[in-house]
Amino acid sequence: MPQNAVRLPGGKIPKLTFRRTMEKPHGHTRRIFRPDLKRRRPPLACIQCYSRKIKCSRESPACGRCIRAGKGHECAYRNEPSDDHPPAQSRPSPRPLVTGPTHDGATSPKHTRYLAPRSVEGRMAHLKGPETSTKFYGFSYPLNLYQQFPELRCYIAKVKNQHPAINQLRDEIYGTTTSLGPRQQQCPSQLRIAENFETLVPTRTVADMLVQTYMDRFEVIHRVVHTPTFMDDYCGYWNKTRLVSATFLAQLLLMMASASSLHPETAFNGGTDMNPSRRCILRWIEAVESWLIPLAFEPAPDSTSTLTTHCLLILAKRANSVHESTLWSSTGSLVRRAMAAGYHREVDSATHVSPFNREMRRRLWATVTELDLQASIDRGMTPSIRPGDFNTNVPLNVEDEAIQDSTKEMFAPLPLDTWTTTSCQVLLYQSFMARLEVCCLVNGSQDRDMFDEALQLSDKLARALQEIPAWRGTGHSLQDLQTITYVRGVVSIVLNLFLVVLHVPMAIKTPPTWKVHVSRRARLDAALGILIHHRRLVDDGIVPDCACRPGLVLGALNLCHELYLSWNTSSGGSHTPALTSPEIALAHLMVVERALQLLHGPVATTLEGLNEYYVLAMVIGLIKSKICPQLTASAEQDAAQQVIHLCEKVKSALPTLCVDDAEDTSAFR
Repeated sequence: MPQNAVRLPGGKIPKLTFRRTMEKPHGHTRRIFRPDLKRRRPPLACIQCYSRKIKCSRESPACGRCIRAGKGHECAYRNEPSDDHPPAQSRPSPRPLVTGPTHDGATSPKHTRYLAPRSVEGRMAHLKGPETSTKFYGFSYPLNLYQQFPELRCYIAKVKNQHPAINQLRDEIYGTTTSLGPRQQQCPSQLRIAENFETLVPTRTVADMLVQTYMDRFEVIHRVVHTPTFMDDYCGYWNKTRLVSATFLAQLLLMMASASSLHPETAFNGGTDMNPSRRCILRWIEAVESWLIPLAFEPAPDSTSTLTTHCLLILAKRANSVHESTLWSSTGSLVRRAMAAGYHREVDSATHVSPFNREMRRRLWATVTELDLQASIDRGMTPSIRPGDFNTNVPLNVEDEAIQDSTKEMFAPLPLDTWTTTSCQVLLYQSFMARLEVCCLVNGSQDRDMFDEALQLSDKLARALQEIPAWRGTGHSLQDLQTITYVRGVVSIVLNLFLVVLHVPMAIKTPPTWKVHVSRRARLDAALGILIHHRRLVDDGIVPDCACRPGLVLGALNLCHELYLSWNTSSGGSHTPALTSPEIALAHLMVVERALQLLHGPVATTLEGLNEYYVLAMVIGLIKSKICPQLTASAEQDAAQQVIHLCEKVKSALPTLCVDDAEDTSAFR
């Protein structure tokens, strides 16, 4: 069976059935073949719920009703082999802690089941939803690690019983009846397309700050525009020296929306409106998206300007946690648009395409594929392209000022150890093929032994980490030095994230073998690297804590899992020697607690990530009680108070948040 195959309940039943007759010769029931009849559908309930004729949530290791009745150990399902259904307390939970809000705001087991194979070692992918409307989450989806903490479910139930305010706040935030109604009225679902972009532009002081932030923190990572050309249009707009297009204004709004994620304290509306900045950001994004969607039906929907605006839209959504669950679909569509326009093929020098446009095509293709790869990892899905689907060359390491539309000669690239605003994109694109293979391997079917292939990819990523240039050349301004520090940190986080994802499937296997220990050690180092680089960027003042989300939950949960394995008495000798000392283990746990603090800001601002925060807080409490049993009570208290404090903060901010912000965010049970 494939590694991440998932068995849905109520699947199709073969049409070949038998009918029992009244004749019973020789004491046996005679069956007559009747191909026109269907076998009765097996009951979609555990044996206990079926016998009591009550609705069953079909959860594993035990359904909710059996657990509440104190008979979780007796919960069993029909047609389940005995070796695949051990006692409930010994089976790891095959689904995350949380369920998602339904369309009416209430949580419903019917629409939020997490289905996965039971007690199959090494499996972590799962489906969510009813049979006819499922969502798949692969290995790289962070919350799949919930299944690897068998004791976590009982631990959370204990904490919530002691602190009922958690459930009360949950109901008030996500609503069990009509609480979503006022929120829907607070923020319109769609801005009128006829609204003029120019009325949304803030004052020049605010715009200058946001555009500069975008250039220093976003454009250096994902090359989208030719900076001198855009800045000429920008200055012309404010100086009224040229007529600006709707495309320019749309791109300006999206750039400011992305940059505003790093300035949560700023009012972006020029002081004329006291609405919070979050609503203003959503207004910018929604206005551009409403204008951009109809362009897909224009005669030339895949022009450079349209693809550029689509990239900026995805960047703005990702930076502000807007509809994150749909980004994988959006980037897939963007990849297909770029391929339809031929961006996946290197343009021959004999064509009529100028050197400038050839280079801009390379940059745009690198950005499109990078966005798709990141969305695939976040969503736990395979990327939209595979190795061999494209042959576009690596972008050149040149400054924007060195390339102009009027230039007819080929550009001479600088060495990679020479800093330019394109250096980060060049560096990421050089490791792109290895990272693409990691995503395909981990989130694919996994129907083979992947250890040898994983080791080869791990070596490639490790070399890429070692080869990150220092860029310590002379003549850099303080602003340039901060940008260089930021780029080095981002590249390190990205590479470590893929190392973690690569080693997760092998690291969670039992019983532990030498291969498992190799992967666990590599995973530990990479997860620690993610958290340390995030902390350094914040401590050095390079980015605010609200900007630290990419890879943070994945790194924190994987580090927690390694601590759990090393301190769980029932792990069967799977200790990591480096973590067996209480002092060292607590030091590592402090790094995770710092990551939890970094999550607080973005969750309180956007409501996205509340589920991850909740799970991580509970995991920290569980592990702390393992390392220091005498601190069990205080660990439970701390976990509960952290969740309650954040929920109260989110609750107070609900009037400023649109319902769409939480549309695909899971709520804890």
